[in-house]
Amino acid sequence: MFNLSYLSDPEVFQINRVPAHADFVSEACKSISLDGTWHFLSFFRPEEADTTFLDPAKLDTMGTIEVPGHLQLQGHGLLQYTNTMYSWDGKENIVPPQIPTHQNLTGCYARTIQISRSQLEKEIRIRFEGSESNVILYVNGIFVGYSEDSFTPSEFCITNQLKEGDNLISVMVTRFCSGSWLEDQDFWRLSGIFRSVHLLILEKTHIEDVFLKPILNQDFSLGALLAKVQVAEATADQTVSLFVGDKLLAECKAGDSLSCTLENPLLWSAENPFLYHATIVLKDEKTILDKTTIPFGFRDIHIEGTTILLNGKRLLIHGVNRHEFHCKKGRAISKEDIYADLVEMKRNNINAVRTSHYPNQSCFYDFCDVLGLYVVDETNLETHGTWMVFGRVVPDEHTIPNCKEEWKEAVLDRASSMAMRDKNHPSIIFWSCGNESYGGSVLDSESDYFRSLNDNRLIHYEGIFHDRRYPRTSDVESRMYAKIPEIQEYSKHATKPFILCEYSHSMGNSTGNLEEYVALEQSHPVYHGGFIWDFVDQAFQLDDKNPDNLSGGFGFDMPTDGYFCTNGLLTGDRKTTAKMKEVKYAYSPFPMAGEGNKLTITNRNLFIDASSFLIAWTLLKEGVAVSSGSFKTDLGAGETKTFTLFDPLPDTTETYSVTGEIRLDVATKWAEKGFVIAKHSFLANTVGEVSLPQEIEPFIKGSCNIGYRCEKGVFLYSLFLGQWEAMLTNQGNLLSRPVKLETWRAPTNNDKGNGNTLLWAPYKLASLYQRCTKYHLAENVLSTVIATPSFEAECRYTCHGNTTTLTVLAPSFPTSLPCFGISFAIDKRYHNVKWFGNTVIDTYQDRLCGNLLGIAQEDASSFYTNHNDPQECGNLTDLRYLELTDDQGHGMRIRGEKPFEGSVLPYSCHELENATKKSELPTNDCFYVRILDGQTGVGGDDSWGAPVHDKYLYKGPEGPWRISFEIL
Repeated sequence: MFNLSYLSDPEVFQINRVPAHADFVSEACKSISLDGTWHFLSFFRPEEADTTFLDPAKLDTMGTIEVPGHLQLQGHGLLQYTNTMYSWDGKENIVPPQIPTHQNLTGCYARTIQISRSQLEKEIRIRFEGSESNVILYVNGIFVGYSEDSFTPSEFCITNQLKEGDNLISVMVTRFCSGSWLEDQDFWRLSGIFRSVHLLILEKTHIEDVFLKPILNQDFSLGALLAKVQVAEATADQTVSLFVGDKLLAECKAGDSLSCTLENPLLWSAENPFLYHATIVLKDEKTILDKTTIPFGFRDIHIEGTTILLNGKRLLIHGVNRHEFHCKKGRAISKEDIYADLVEMKRNNINAVRTSHYPNQSCFYDFCDVLGLYVVDETNLETHGTWMVFGRVVPDEHTIPNCKEEWKEAVLDRASSMAMRDKNHPSIIFWSCGNESYGGSVLDSESDYFRSLNDNRLIHYEGIFHDRRYPRTSDVESRMYAKIPEIQEYSKHATKPFILCEYSHSMGNSTGNLEEYVALEQSHPVYHGGFIWDFVDQAFQLDDKNPDNLSGGFGFDMPTDGYFCTNGLLTGDRKTTAKMKEVKYAYSPFPMAGEGNKLTITNRNLFIDASSFLIAWTLLKEGVAVSSGSFKTDLGAGETKTFTLFDPLPDTTETYSVTGEIRLDVATKWAEKGFVIAKHSFLANTVGEVSLPQEIEPFIKGSCNIGYRCEKGVFLYSLFLGQWEAMLTNQGNLLSRPVKLETWRAPTNNDKGNGNTLLWAPYKLASLYQRCTKYHLAENVLSTVIATPSFEAECRYTCHGNTTTLTVLAPSFPTSLPCFGISFAIDKRYHNVKWFGNTVIDTYQDRLCGNLLGIAQEDASSFYTNHNDPQECGNLTDLRYLELTDDQGHGMRIRGEKPFEGSVLPYSCHELENATKKSELPTNDCFYVRILDGQTGVGGDDSWGAPVHDKYLYKGPEGPWRISFEIL
């Protein structure tokens, strides 16, 4: 039997496990999937587990569970999310390497397999691709082995324990072991066998391992391929042959290394991911014993001074962090899920991915090789909670691994398990020592191990920023969430290249000012870009009847860090967001700029010209296309050219704009021909402020109301309330709620994190509580003074034709404020929204998504963004007009003297703020409309204190703000 004391011993992390090796398919190995339904029992503690799962006669007394899958998603234990604190924090007072004794959910799995007499003559192994937090394996009731490290394979030889006929495979998995102290990642704390399980039937003599090392000479004119092939049960009469394609290039005795050369090899990069294929053939004098084919690529990465060079060019990382996560399956994701994620990255101009914070499934790296993505492959190591509390660095005697020898071998085993499996993938350009595990000699030894592989990769570790004792641990200066001034300051005395392994924290309505970080790449060569945090919300979709209810960390096991797991560019159910659209624009390989009739394009690619792309343009007059064209160019990598699109425009007061697009002119593995990879819009002429109606007509003065009758209806103002309360037409009152001044928005996660909610509290009160203290009607102008707890503003109304114009004279505000404008509600039948402005929904002044100027139309239901924590969303920018109509075309048009902002949502800003999840939002019979002079940007440097950049703070209107409403 397994000794349960090993669970809390950091020096026991594997027993009888097969040494790690590359993951490849060979002819001498037959793989049989053991995925599917297993017998299962769970216990609160491993000490309570009985021997039922070891007895084939008792299997019918057990329940069942699906493999791969998590216990917590199949009715065993509770879901729990924490960031830096350990799952047991506050429940048990333990220190490394102790493990919880009160509750340590234990799963006992069992299933029978059939083994034939002929199979028993071969070598038989069982391989667990991933099991959290360990594997305790029995075959026919006999203990076979043990393994920790949730995210790399655990492979065991079980030949000696098998017999002909039925055999019982039994597995115990505990939620916690000493290795859990090394797995304190910012993710859902789940357990169980969550990756596939395979039975491997191998010939006694087979290819055990292959290590390919493609090496380039200095000018890349010659490529050398070194191949180290390990053969099981090799004999003197066996040879190994190396083919590249169908050409035999090298041959040697089994056990020796092979090498060959290729002249002028094609190079692998994310832009042109060219792969060669090496075929290894093992044979004796008469027979082929085994054969395997492994893709490989020639590429070079090294550092010169403070510059990272990839194939001789300065590397620019436009990356993203990605957890393995699915809203229904947790980390038990499929190959199809993985491939879809990587295609989505390519389609949004992401060129790099960090496997935060553990090795991914093997197929992930295959797909990155083929599609073209640079990979930071990260060791399954994070000990955040042993040295940081509430963001404060407080290392003590319990900080691990630090310089503690008892943890060294476990850490090195995790590094080698990852590297040996993944070593042949050209997409991997960095080995990462782990994440947020402080510093010390153990991590330095891990870095030395990676260097000993001599495989043309760089070493990454962010933690040296917190602990400078061993600076060699990382080849680069890697930081998280450094502000732009900090990067600029570092560049003055840089000793290493600088990357942001995490930046632009995309929690909730965020990812502002991303373009400024990307622009920094050009002005500060030491800065090589970074990886956005992160790709997809870790939000579960557990209610099939209400699929829009995506859960953050609230409502499950405690302690929890709540919604801090929802930081994605995509929602948990993989819907795109305006944040991702901003990324696509900011990361574009073809940034564009325009003026008049000219379009300037820069090719930001390192290796490819623009010949496989089509440039298309459209000239729009008042948002309507009037002419268009397209052309090809061979614009070289790194070059900039300006193209004349059409004849100069005549002088006019009408708004002309141009939209340029870069489209694929050939299909790729990740997108079809014609797919748009970049867009840009610019004004083609200079137009001043729009002239709103100047003539004014008299009001009708009553005792309690003042009105204005026009051809299409009546505008009515309540003198008692001091509010504009009606736009009366034959269809009824267009206004479901009166017009009021608006100075509030539902706080974003960033607003809460950086303290804006406290600074802006007076404007919350101003939005809620308003009173008319004075009104005056003279010369056909209705003036009202609106008092709030925070300020006074004068509102002036004039009317002309079917239009009323509101002019607001606001005071100078002492601080920035969330927004300033008006809000009202309109009946839900006016659900058709048409606008002339930025056609992208959910834009803000620091997240303009390229500001694609034109006319767009959407149903009002399209504007709400389903953040897990309801907050400000749905904003439109650069509006010239906004129309709200019913299906017969009746409604209103809103125009501004200058471009304005606005939104149409099914909830008010206060309803959004009051809800902690979508299910708490009310069902309304109206849409809430906000028409704004402007609002503060969303920010995005981080979500726990970074202010919105000063230039994106809204500080109130400059002079009178004028807006008009027309009945349609």
